Amino acid sequence: MDFYCKMFVQTPLTKTELVGRLAQEFGWQFDAHFSTENDYLSLDIRDNEEFDTTGLNKEATGFLFFRYFFDIELLDERKVDEYKEQVARVIYLLQDRKCLVVTACSFEEELPKSGKCSF
Repeated sequence: MDFYCKMFVQTPLTKTELVGRLAQEFGWQFDAHFSTENDYLSLDIRDNEEFDTTGLNKEATGFLFFRYFFDIELLDERKVDEYKEQVARVIYLLQDRKCLVVTACSFEEELPKSGKCSF
């Protein structure tokens, strides 16, 4: 089974602010390219090059209206459960901060569902 996860994130936060929130919550250290690793996963925060600001004031759910996406990969196949828990915790944190989150992965049914975007 492939455990790669792509997480689309819509937020008014800048990447620097987003990294600060994740670092504060999880104790992660990010490099200058907005990437981090721990015992379970590697996570890269990337700009969505197809981001379209025209839909921001609508209830847009298309991926063109998501400012960022996270590339998340499992680092140790013996730690799949811990990896999934970390991914779920990231989703919960982002949702608590009123971010809209949509995941695309083979285990997305095991993850928290996305909610409405309310900035």
